[in-house]
Amino acid sequence: MRIFSLRPFVNTALQTAFLSTFYLNCIAQQPVALQYTVDDGLPSSEVYQAYQDKDGYIWFATDRGVAKFDGYSFRIFTSQQGLPDNTIFGFYEDDFRRLWLRSFNGRIAYISKDSVVELAVDPGALDYPNHWILSYHVDTDSTLYAGTARGLFKLIRLGQTEKYRLFDYKPGKSFVPFDPDGLVFGYCPPPPTNNTGGFNLDAYSFLHGIRLNKGDYLSGFTSILHLSRQLDSVAHFKFEKKAITIFEDSRENIWVGFSKGGVMAFPGIKLDAPPVFQLLDNFSVTGILEDREGGFWFTTIESGVYYVPKINVPTYTTRDGLSSTVARFLAGSKNDIYIGTYEHGVNCILPEKITGFKLPDSGNVEVQAMMTASDGALWVSGYHLHKIRMDPVGRPQIKTFRKVVGIKDIAEDEQGRIWVVGKSFARIAGDSLQLLPLPTDGNIMRYPSICVQQERVWVGSLAGLWQYQEEQFIHQGDRNPLLANRVSDLAAITHGPLFIATRGNGLLLDGPDTLLQIQADDGLAGNLCNTLFLENDSVIWVCTNQGLSRVAFKGLTYQSYSIRNFDLSDGLVSKQINQVYVYGKKVWVATNKGVTVLPNKVEAHQPAPPVHLASILINDSLVALSDKMELPHYQNRVQVNFAGLDYRSFGQLEYRYRLSGLDTNWHSSTGTEAAFAGLPPGSYRFEVVALNRAGKVSQTPATFEFIIHPPFWQTWWFKTLLTGLSVLTIYLFFHFQVLQYNKAILRELIRTLFKKIKGERYLFVKISGVLEKIELEKINYLKSSREYVEVTTTERTFLVHSSMKKFREDLPDPKSYIQTHRSYVVRIDKLTAIEADAVFIGSLKIPVSETYKAQLRALKQLKVQVLNG
Repeated sequence: MRIFSLRPFVNTALQTAFLSTFYLNCIAQQPVALQYTVDDGLPSSEVYQAYQDKDGYIWFATDRGVAKFDGYSFRIFTSQQGLPDNTIFGFYEDDFRRLWLRSFNGRIAYISKDSVVELAVDPGALDYPNHWILSYHVDTDSTLYAGTARGLFKLIRLGQTEKYRLFDYKPGKSFVPFDPDGLVFGYCPPPPTNNTGGFNLDAYSFLHGIRLNKGDYLSGFTSILHLSRQLDSVAHFKFEKKAITIFEDSRENIWVGFSKGGVMAFPGIKLDAPPVFQLLDNFSVTGILEDREGGFWFTTIESGVYYVPKINVPTYTTRDGLSSTVARFLAGSKNDIYIGTYEHGVNCILPEKITGFKLPDSGNVEVQAMMTASDGALWVSGYHLHKIRMDPVGRPQIKTFRKVVGIKDIAEDEQGRIWVVGKSFARIAGDSLQLLPLPTDGNIMRYPSICVQQERVWVGSLAGLWQYQEEQFIHQGDRNPLLANRVSDLAAITHGPLFIATRGNGLLLDGPDTLLQIQADDGLAGNLCNTLFLENDSVIWVCTNQGLSRVAFKGLTYQSYSIRNFDLSDGLVSKQINQVYVYGKKVWVATNKGVTVLPNKVEAHQPAPPVHLASILINDSLVALSDKMELPHYQNRVQVNFAGLDYRSFGQLEYRYRLSGLDTNWHSSTGTEAAFAGLPPGSYRFEVVALNRAGKVSQTPATFEFIIHPPFWQTWWFKTLLTGLSVLTIYLFFHFQVLQYNKAILRELIRTLFKKIKGERYLFVKISGVLEKIELEKINYLKSSREYVEVTTTERTFLVHSSMKKFREDLPDPKSYIQTHRSYVVRIDKLTAIEADAVFIGSLKIPVSETYKAQLRALKQLKVQVLNG
């Protein structure tokens, strides 16, 4: 998967420079696109259509087969899986959820439940068309209509078999509309030239057509024809390049894909108006899809598939006039946005144009800091410090302060004075500069940041947070160790806390009485914070290496907050955020790949992600999906694979699942599989739901029910028979007094016998999320190890997360064990020798503590009595 910035719809050449370092370019918008090719799993980079089915899966038709995409991976269908042709142009889904394939060779087939079914078509009195299929429609009685390269055909199913007969061939028609939204179109040889001067419907080779939301139709080949509901011509639109696909989005924009001309979006049916968007210049766009999350998919002949999560989120790069794609700093003044770039000076995005200028320092000096003061002046640090104002025509008027160098951060206090810190430390009032003494500790000036809060001047550095007071720097790490770590940026509220961005410890809030830490575990995008932007007294934006976070606080205590994170799924070109600037309804985001502009508003409703079962494995073998399954007792290892369909999440979903019949608790996971080993006989129901980052949960869980039948020796009839034989044996045993055991031994014998009758032979424990089966008769001893219990059997040792007390309570036969030590519990029937301070299981010596010696002596005496009869 690759990230590309799409070509804007407006772009002009470089204008005449006002100065030798000045340039101008007109404004542009570029939504960010992610590219999928054969390297990501597509069968081919020549793709003809993208389609989202009723379940939410996205399908791609290519010249090398069909691909089904769930946001994680592609499942490929070719002729080996039953396709009638590897070249498939597109899809049509009927009310029975059958996905019909528009093939190149004209053979008719559909995909249902991931199986390909080809129709047995009876040619009847007509020759089968044997030409590519352009369109389908299936009505409620399963009558199939097909538009082909030879005309329109109607196919009637014969009886209950999947056998169709061709008839009603209509060479004189190109359109057959169906209510409410069906449409079939085909190619027909043009009739003689119409001399009336109008547009003859049958005189055009219509290769695509759609029904608009308002009921009219659009169709075209090299041009686009707007038709009324009665198929009368309304308007005809011609383009310089061949139009090969059309699409209407949810905002009623009309998208047109061109051969070698990209794709354009027009406002409604006004195809002669300037386009709203123009993307993928020079590519042949064959298909357009708007998915249910509002993302757009574009298929191309040359370069696979492009996905745009947010179509209305622009990104500015060098193609739009920026001097460098690496945007480091942002500042603003009303509607003007200033961008500090790497080694190439300052850009200014003004209404309708982009200007740029280099700083009057020698060479390509990197912008080190940038800030817009309350009086509208732009302060920029290169090698020297510069104060910049733009004249009425957009030219920079620059004043340079050459006494200060290497400035890393700039701040303004409540009196309008400018504070700068770096290799120099200074305060500026108007144009008067006052150099301040540098600290003796060199670590203070390494990567410094500065902030003024009332009369307090704060300086952050590699060595933590400092306060400048009476010409001294006072280290704040002495009052809290968190304040001794690297600080990357500072922001402050006049009568509120100091906000501290750290490199590794997230966001800190330093208040009068407390220090609050907000990290990734609390919802922050990342712990490596770069810069901060204080939007108001209750909202702060945090730029991290893992995305952008908007932290909104509730109340004056700043203890309660909510976090909204932004990343690639919101249209950002990169997750590494250098700086952010918020003004009005726009959020400007500077990254190493350009500047993205996000809307500063509450996101519209995001749908809950549907979740589906992808596959089921029984004893590591793939089985067909079914609603309910019955399994023998030895097929008790089950793995369920699933997928939530949320394409903007890029596979970063959370799942919750449970297996009723085994456990009633829900378990969370970011993986897409759940495995259960050694399941005992019983009835089970597996359920799973998906959660996206907006907290939306699947409305309906994906489920799978199955039964594991018990072996014959655990069936009721066998247990009944065994119980009768056991009772008879016990009666004879006592009647003839063959043995004279101690009463306690007799009770244990009877209990053990009935335990075997009930089938208490196994213990099930969860280890690393998987159920493991332990045979009780093979357990030798238990050992407590902190929060774990080591269960040692004759074959292996199991490490179970549990306390010794709880583990013994869960044992089906707790009286079969005796404790010898605080850390050891041994199985009585495994003991081979008992001594005063130790017991033995074979050659293994297990200690006996003073607390448990009395019961060991009683056990030893009992064994002696038994042996002596």
